[in-house]
Amino acid sequence: MADLVKSFGPVGGEVFGGGYLTWMRSAATNYTQQCSAWTPSPSLVCALRDLAMFETWRRKGYSRLSDKDCIRHTRRRRIRSHGISRLKGNILRKQPLEDSKSMDVGQRRWWFMILEEAHCTPQQAAAAHLFAHAVTLQPPMASACDRLRYLKAFDDTKAGVKGLIDAGITTVPAIFRHPPDTLARAHDEDRFAIPVIDLAGVTTAPSRRAELVAEVKAAAETVGFFQVVNHGVPGPVMSEMLAALRSFNEEPAEARRPYYSRDGQSRVRYHSNFDLFRSPAANWRDTLYLDMAPTGPSPGEIPAACRGIAVEFTREVQRLGGTLFELLSEAMGLHRGFLEQHEAGCLEGLSVVGHYYPASPQPHLTMGTSRHTDPSFLTVLLQDIGGLQVLHRQRNDEQPVWVEVPAEAGAFTVNVGDFLQLLSNDRFRSVEHRVLSKSVGPRVSVACFFRPHGAAAAARVCAPILVGDGAASPPRYRSVTVEELIVHYRDKALDGTSMLDHYRI
Repeated sequence: MADLVKSFGPVGGEVFGGGYLTWMRSAATNYTQQCSAWTPSPSLVCALRDLAMFETWRRKGYSRLSDKDCIRHTRRRRIRSHGISRLKGNILRKQPLEDSKSMDVGQRRWWFMILEEAHCTPQQAAAAHLFAHAVTLQPPMASACDRLRYLKAFDDTKAGVKGLIDAGITTVPAIFRHPPDTLARAHDEDRFAIPVIDLAGVTTAPSRRAELVAEVKAAAETVGFFQVVNHGVPGPVMSEMLAALRSFNEEPAEARRPYYSRDGQSRVRYHSNFDLFRSPAANWRDTLYLDMAPTGPSPGEIPAACRGIAVEFTREVQRLGGTLFELLSEAMGLHRGFLEQHEAGCLEGLSVVGHYYPASPQPHLTMGTSRHTDPSFLTVLLQDIGGLQVLHRQRNDEQPVWVEVPAEAGAFTVNVGDFLQLLSNDRFRSVEHRVLSKSVGPRVSVACFFRPHGAAAAARVCAPILVGDGAASPPRYRSVTVEELIVHYRDKALDGTSMLDHYRI
């Protein structure tokens, strides 16, 4: 808390002298000691906003504005000529401060002199406002160092976004706010729907299997996404896995903190945003990672809320993954066991990743997950409510649109990952997708990533498959290890670009 208050130090010191800064720090101390939910007055809200505006002017070179002698000498004359009541009325009505370019130095000087007099709210109100909104009020001109300080303060809580919600936050902090052009929500559900593939008969009816191969091939080559039903995974196993992840995230922060880690080698880890310190804006979600195959964690390493169901759920998803890789192998003109036996290790590793998306107080300002493609061969997703969108272009000459992927009861959503697009030499498409932030929730999802990890990833090589239907095509990518792909993905962060461009020939 004290560190956040210090961010206003230069403004307080330059405009109002040390007394103002001392008062602000005292208010913060009083609040943290009494922990009561005081409501800030509109005058304080506007005052803090205008202090940030003053800092902008100061950085633009208006150095005389901070001359305390000049302020002191002109104080009485300015108060007599303009009147403090007019200023207070403007602040209480939340009237915006005039643009800096339309105000001469004298006007600016007067505004900030009188602003001191307008700070007549209780100390508790000031402290409450700082406590709830200090990160949100981060000035837009904050430096990279300022942003890093806020990110570290958030990460050090080890409570994630859920911790912000539990603290009663009512606005989205600045570190979670995304540029407007990345928040466009337009999509056209009437023009296109994600294919739904019924897997009934996949192992018992040869004629039906041929139809399924054609359906999977069409989906993988066009939209890169499809949903599967009648897949054989018991409904209770699916619902119990979602409930377990919800239960873990809704435990007290003290119970979650022991699992909080940014060590990518740990088989069990929990944190908010794997790319928190690298992405342009943080996403409104927390995540629990369980690297379940080839060597999973011991039962004692898994959080108690998930311990009983995680192993059973993993076993069922691995079986489903085997069926899907068989269909994809046949869709490439290869024998059904080709991808499972391939040196890249398509089925060797499985990471079960549980995302928890709390309801957002301002969903129009942030994202659940930024647009990205998956660093996997295949991703199998279970979601409880909607929010997932896929970027789809019906034809190459059309503008792409965001298409909603509905949360169908009993269905898994399957998508081609970057590694499989590379293996297929661009026959199958790894498509950008994202998750919207919503005012309802929480949203819980389980993303199962088929890919090697740990030591196995270093030994597995990805290169275009130039046999079967791809025999006549030249390679479009260079050979690369799975480990290199994963490291590049983590370093790149969710920046809205494809990691595969780095490996194109």
